[in-house]
Amino acid sequence: MHLWDPINDRQLIVLKRLSAGESLSGAAETQARISARALTRRGLAEVSHPDGGWQMGITAAGSFYLEHGHHPDQPPSDRRGVRAHQPGSSANGLVELHPAPIDWDGKPLEHDGMLWKPEPGTSVTFDQFVQARLLVVEIHRDMAWNRWREDERAGELQDAMDVFAHWHRAEPDFRPMTAEEVAAWMDEEEASSKARIQEDERQRRARIPPYDAEREQARLSLLECEASLRSSSKEREGLADGSLFPAMDAQRRDSQIKEAEAAVVSQQARMDQLRQVVGDLETVVDSEGRLPCDRREFHLSRFSWWRGDEVRRLRALDLEFQEKLADATDRSARAQLRTDRSRAEQQREALEVMPSLDAAAMCSECASPMNWHQGSWPIHLQMGPCPAWPNWAARVKKAREMLLQDHDQRAKTAPRPKPIAVVPSGLPIAEIVAKLAEIQVKHPDAIVRRGAANRWEVWPPRNKKS
Repeated sequence: MHLWDPINDRQLIVLKRLSAGESLSGAAETQARISARALTRRGLAEVSHPDGGWQMGITAAGSFYLEHGHHPDQPPSDRRGVRAHQPGSSANGLVELHPAPIDWDGKPLEHDGMLWKPEPGTSVTFDQFVQARLLVVEIHRDMAWNRWREDERAGELQDAMDVFAHWHRAEPDFRPMTAEEVAAWMDEEEASSKARIQEDERQRRARIPPYDAEREQARLSLLECEASLRSSSKEREGLADGSLFPAMDAQRRDSQIKEAEAAVVSQQARMDQLRQVVGDLETVVDSEGRLPCDRREFHLSRFSWWRGDEVRRLRALDLEFQEKLADATDRSARAQLRTDRSRAEQQREALEVMPSLDAAAMCSECASPMNWHQGSWPIHLQMGPCPAWPNWAARVKKAREMLLQDHDQRAKTAPRPKPIAVVPSGLPIAEIVAKLAEIQVKHPDAIVRRGAANRWEVWPPRNKKS
């Protein structure tokens, strides 16, 4: 992407709002702030912090864009055929600086096994049409996996569709379907889909009576054991070649290697036993009669929607962190905000760069990719052992019981005293005095103590309980 690439329609609207001096700080302006943040990366808008607040404004380059329809840094050679937002022009149209009808010899042109002819008087060339058609396919494919692209590429898609409309099918016997034919085709497709669903449901119900709970649990144990074997094998290899814990002394390394080798042998033996019970992993149904392949398809759909929503949430959260950082004055609070923002950025970036997955890449038991259950995983993402794996499920259950027991025990004890108020450090003297004076009105006998992170804590007198 170049700095001077055309902005989309949503960004254009936000740029015009910034030019009019509108504020984007309200709770309902999250999507607008996302677009504004994209404008800052192009130098069309900027963030300022007047009086410690947060404010977005338009730059000179942004004003230039609104007046001329392109970025001031855009080379003249790149300005032909770009989307220029100028008064009286379509915000979505491909605007030629010098439009002129193309020369066409009347012979249809072939692309993708079909013949095409231009609309009379169009200035869109066949090469532009082909590129637009390919772009439409690419954008829809991109949007299918990266749902947040619907916001980013809406204008780009509309531009391509506008170009696409300038050429038509040219086969001699080609005839567009009538409304009645389209309706009949849709009815046929719907009937075919219903028939497939009914047949799938019939087969699912037929698989319920022979369901074997012991075999299902053995399958889950085998999957868990396979993951453990991969982890142990990787650990053994790392210890043997020195890439794992390179500073470890030789005697301890030998001991660790032997332990890893013993774990590998034990896990392989356990897997051999489980395979005798399980047989073909892909034929083991759950209590509802669903095969692993069916569950993977469902989990892929769930994961895809979750990923799209999560990226959008994390993008909005980043803007909230920026606003909070601009307002925060306490040093420890700012440090915590930076840590939380960094963690959220790692999550978002990891999700954004994920390649498109198919059902085979999914776990059959939960809405996570299978490789999220394998080997080591970063804690900042929702990765780890599958919650359906028996040993891991037992450990989680035990941990939950311990936490509940601890919670019940704490509930029986008296709550820890808390200060009446906390005044953060790093504030101007006048502000601190004003805050203490306000507290003194309500609690004239209170005392001040030094708290964590150099905060001022206001407590009741020592002869009183909080």
